[in-house]
Amino acid sequence: MSALAPADGELRLALRAVLGRALETVAQLAEHLEVTGTALARGDSAHLETYLGHEMALLEQLNDTFGEQHALLLQQGLTADRQGLEAAVARCHDAELESLWRTLRQALEDCRERNRGNARLAKQSSLNARSALRVLRGEDAETAAYGPRGDVQTSAGGGHSIGRA
Repeated sequence: MSALAPADGELRLALRAVLGRALETVAQLAEHLEVTGTALARGDSAHLETYLGHEMALLEQLNDTFGEQHALLLQQGLTADRQGLEAAVARCHDAELESLWRTLRQALEDCRERNRGNARLAKQSSLNARSALRVLRGEDAETAAYGPRGDVQTSAGGGHSIGRA
């Protein structure tokens, strides 16, 4: 784009292109977050690394698209944030563009919620693994105490090793 701000028609086309690419990427990200959540729930660590790698690539792609969006908004003399984008969309007086923006916002919120759910699953899996390790080490979960850094410490002599049982 030129150094001058594009006319409203050019702005409309540029916004449709940028928001459309963002929506496509967010849709792909939502699919990957769903698959990742399923892998986390099943404890499928073999595929989890691959899924997370794909998610990172999609996040980079989305970041690039948002960089284009920010440059476009700044070129229009608007702030490179949500308010600036909403002002640019309103400036175009285009119902289809407004719908695209609403759809993108909802898709982003859905991804945020899926990501939070995946984080909860990952945390629970981690807690379950730690608990299993304590049992295998013969540590009694009831006698565990927290150390000064918040780490779990067990009392000396607490529990019996499963190897000696």
